[in-house]
Amino acid sequence: MKKITGIYKITNLKDNKVYIGQTTNFHQRKLDHFKATSIYQRPIELHKEIQKDKGNFSMAIIEECDADQLDEREKYWTDVYSQTHEMYNKVSGAPYQDKALSEKKSKQFTEMNAKNWKNPEYRKKRGIQSSKLQKQRLKDPKYLEEKSKQLKKYTDSLKKRVAQYDKDNHLIAIYDGVRIAERATGISSQSISKVAKHQKYRKTAGGYRWEFV
Repeated sequence: MKKITGIYKITNLKDNKVYIGQTTNFHQRKLDHFKATSIYQRPIELHKEIQKDKGNFSMAIIEECDADQLDEREKYWTDVYSQTHEMYNKVSGAPYQDKALSEKKSKQFTEMNAKNWKNPEYRKKRGIQSSKLQKQRLKDPKYLEEKSKQLKKYTDSLKKRVAQYDKDNHLIAIYDGVRIAERATGISSQSISKVAKHQKYRKTAGGYRWEFV
């Protein structure tokens, strides 16, 4: 049987929870995940649930790639799916590595990614992959629902009344939305919104303080 090298996805068909992994031999890796002794392997939660009912899980290759690309592509797909799915992966970082090793791998990934993006063929390939992924995601009702919520939250923020203050906290004006404030002052609505939401490091926009009212 042909050895397939690439990134794979295990999906819990009951709750759509996902695990992203890498392999140089997909067939063998699948056997490893589903064998009875896998219950002692990390991630423990995933393997315990697989052993309870293997029929609840599917496993498939989502991208074939060269072995030297595995770390980069695994991180890419983990980041992609973590935006819309609950994950078995520890998305916040390398949970089983010490801090120094984790920082080293992060630096290596950043350098490799920067190098790859200078290659026109790589950029073209990634563009095709992103396009295919977006088409798949647009077929997912949960993804569309989440995007609708995000859009509504954004449009609602545009409609909120916003007050403009000078640096001495004197009220200058109140506008019926950040877009109206932008047209009146020439200050970016995004910048105004960030200040009004009290985002970190954003104290003023255009030299003024802003608050939703």
